[in-house]
Amino acid sequence: MIDIADARNKAAKLAKRRCCKLNGKAYRYGGEWVFSTIDLSGRVVERNLPDILVDMGTGKVREVYLPSEEGFRILNEKTPIEGGLVTVDSD
Repeated sequence: MIDIADARNKAAKLAKRRCCKLNGKAYRYGGEWVFSTIDLSGRVVERNLPDILVDMGTGKVREVYLPSEEGFRILNEKTPIEGGLVTVDSD
C-alpha cells in the first residue's frame, strides 16, 4: 500500500507537468487518494484542471476532469483525510 506522502509526491509531479499545482487538500475516494489542483497563480479553477488520483494499492496515477460523469461522482463522494494534509510547496 502506498502511503499519503508518496502518493502526494506522485501527484505533485504530474501536476507540475500539467502546469498546475496541488492545493494542499487530500481526500479518499474508494481505494484512491484524491488531490485537488489549482492553477499556478493560486486560483481555484473547476474546469480544465484535473483532480489527480493515486491508487492506494498500486501507486498508479490518473487524472479526472470536470465536467465528466466520473468527475462529478468523485466530487460528491470523496472523503476528506482526517486531520487534513501538511501543505508542502509542490514546485
